[in-house]
Amino acid sequence: MSFDDFVTDRVTLIKRSGERVPDIPASVQRNKIFVNDSSLLIEPGDLLERVASNGLRETYEVVDPAFHEEFHGIAALYQITVRRAVDTPARPAAVSTEDWDAFISHASEDKELFVRPLDEALRNKGLKIWYDEFALTVGDSLRRSIDRGLACSRFGIVVLSPSFFAKEWPQKELDGLVAREVYGQKVILPVWHGVDADVIRKFSPLLADRVAVSSANGIEAVVQALITAMSGDKLKGFSKSLPVKEQKPSSMSVDSILQLIGNSTPSDWSYYDPQAKYYFKSDVQLTIDRHPAADNQFPEPWAHRFPDQSAHAVKFTISYGSTPIKDFWAVEVDGGRSYIPFPKSPAVLTINRWEYAVGTIISIANGTHKFHDYFQRAGFSVVDE
Repeated sequence: MSFDDFVTDRVTLIKRSGERVPDIPASVQRNKIFVNDSSLLIEPGDLLERVASNGLRETYEVVDPAFHEEFHGIAALYQITVRRAVDTPARPAAVSTEDWDAFISHASEDKELFVRPLDEALRNKGLKIWYDEFALTVGDSLRRSIDRGLACSRFGIVVLSPSFFAKEWPQKELDGLVAREVYGQKVILPVWHGVDADVIRKFSPLLADRVAVSSANGIEAVVQALITAMSGDKLKGFSKSLPVKEQKPSSMSVDSILQLIGNSTPSDWSYYDPQAKYYFKSDVQLTIDRHPAADNQFPEPWAHRFPDQSAHAVKFTISYGSTPIKDFWAVEVDGGRSYIPFPKSPAVLTINRWEYAVGTIISIANGTHKFHDYFQRAGFSVVDE
């Protein structure tokens, strides 16, 4: 039998740039996909998508392309190691993949007083919103409704309210909202309406810890927070909406934002590990992103004064919405148990008060809240500048 005898599937290659190459002959196995088209460039992080005979859209992320050159009459081919991403019902042929920016999943009782005004406000910003078919009633399947919406939308806005929780969803379906990803991106955007974290925690502790926006802040605040959350994707008609770089209140200069951070405390922030991101609780558009640690050991002696002498440099980025404001560096010390900002020099172990405040904030990711102990053990001191 030749390789062609095993090729019974057709897949679409989706490059990280968004370029799509459809109708590629392939053989889809459990953790492998075989492709014998050597003209293709398949790279780690690319996606391969197949629509199965049962209508389910299967998406796989490329882990290792493993291209093999022609050998003893065997044609060159890819033996691609993949991992499963997310499965969604296939879009009907008549529905474009560009149809909707988001759908709104909501309890039918919330439609007139909150969801319809929210829909109108989002549309006024140039977004394409779909909500009429996602009014939930008793007996509906939350998971199936979400799957159906994501098949034709980039994001799902879920309005969490007393009426929503009155539908008595199984906890595993509620917890599952937190983990929903498409192509590695969080796609479920919670909106709290008439509830707080304590109420939500009774139904789903995981959902209660997910960063969300509350309707108590007003429709405009909800809209701006949702636009910011969706702005990493290409929104249909987004050029007609308020540019993200203009969402920062004009009264908040870069200096005032940095001053706000310097005056804050760790309790003012939440850390969300799957995104490696810190959120300022009073304004979730203000964030600190933690980048991957450097591979090489950090060489300065002060970083190795701990039981675990593993130490690596880590870059952090402060942003407002999608606008980067400031980068800074810290060292992950004691095997990742705390972060200490870079000192003035290897010989002068001082940082200013703003850097000290930031050190206490970024160290909450490690759950120890012992930044000051590490700071002292490293031999650091604070100076006024």
